[in-house]
Amino acid sequence: YRNKDKPTNVLSFPQINWDSPEDDLAMPFCNLGDVIMAYETIQREAQTQQKSVENHFIHLLVHGILHLLGHDHINDDEAEKMEALEIEILGRWGIKNPYTTIESMS
Repeated sequence: YRNKDKPTNVLSFPQINWDSPEDDLAMPFCNLGDVIMAYETIQREAQTQQKSVENHFIHLLVHGILHLLGHDHINDDEAEKMEALEIEILGRWGIKNPYTTIESMS
């Protein structure tokens, strides 16, 4: 879908144009969009990264929802803001920083 020759773990399809969201957000019901999860890829990544499948799945779901809310990681500044939000949200659920590598935890 994204013209990349590799598996993906999550895809987001926003329904709101965040450059001019007034019309979309004025409706009584607002469809943010769709988040598609590739469970087999998530399982494989969790095993490789030595994370629980549940926590990795939750992280990627949060990541996908943040995309629906207009966040992105195209440049470094955007990526830092989005990762900080992910870390904060996951921390509220007791899930450790997903961007911490195994090597840096020792």
